[in-house]
Amino acid sequence: MKKLIAGFFVALMAMPVWSQSWVKVNHDNGAGTAIQQVDAVIRTAEGVANGQALLILHHGGGFSMNTTQQYGEFFAKRGFVTLELKMFNDARLRPDPVTTHGQVMGGLKYLAAIPGVDPKKYLRWGCHLVHF
Repeated sequence: MKKLIAGFFVALMAMPVWSQSWVKVNHDNGAGTAIQQVDAVIRTAEGVANGQALLILHHGGGFSMNTTQQYGEFFAKRGFVTLELKMFNDARLRPDPVTTHGQVMGGLKYLAAIPGVDPKKYLRWGCHLVHF
């Protein structure tokens, strides 16, 4: 049993540690609408930052199935700051396009305000049926 516990501890130490945080991203749905918030995960660039940010969007359920996490970790290792919006979890629900647009624009504004990110170097990544 002691060997099993020691082995588990060593395995945990070998796991990568991602510099990530949960944040709230403000967004609105147009002129005169109330500011709302969407949960998101921000990952800082690992190693040498390239000054670029990546907004990762997902299909229904993609956030809860860790699809966006995989892409976030992949690109953070390559110097990107990544932001994963938790837009919806249920693949059966169709999001309101106006709300989705507001959330995306809110995410882009959030990334533009991060020190060290060049607002002219945006990328976006849709995680629908995309595999490496």
